[in-house]
Amino acid sequence: MADSKTTHLIRTLQLVLVMMFLCTFSWSQVVVERSTEKAVISGVVYYIHHVKKGETLYSISKAYGVSIDELTRENPPAVYGINTDQVLRIPVRPPSESSDSAQYTAVKHDETRFIYHTLRPGETVYFLSRTYGVSEQEIMESNPGIDITNLSVGMEIAI
Repeated sequence: MADSKTTHLIRTLQLVLVMMFLCTFSWSQVVVERSTEKAVISGVVYYIHHVKKGETLYSISKAYGVSIDELTRENPPAVYGINTDQVLRIPVRPPSESSDSAQYTAVKHDETRFIYHTLRPGETVYFLSRTYGVSEQEIMESNPGIDITNLSVGMEIAI
């Protein structure tokens, strides 16, 4: 009887672990691709961003270097959430107010110590760590000053 309970407990734990593993993939971070489309509205220059599946106000705000408050102020319906294919206007920042990603791209390459990977849509630090067989921590240490929550398509990452 005890063996039956132990076997049942082990199978239940295995099932829970598999479910947690699968959920990790469904919740993985979506890399936001910054729009190149711009518009001038009342004398202010905005990016015109078309929301893609999996993007959140947080991920969009990090990609463009603006706060969530600023996004919702410029797009009042976004206070209640955003939907796929929704269009957002995002203020264009002057170069002096650029995000950490712009500072990162100015760093010199050290081809003797690192491999450089250009991010494509959907790639995360976790994905890169598995692809290149290194830990996420090693990738973060190889890219000082980079905010892993603010990755954008086209950004180069040292591996």
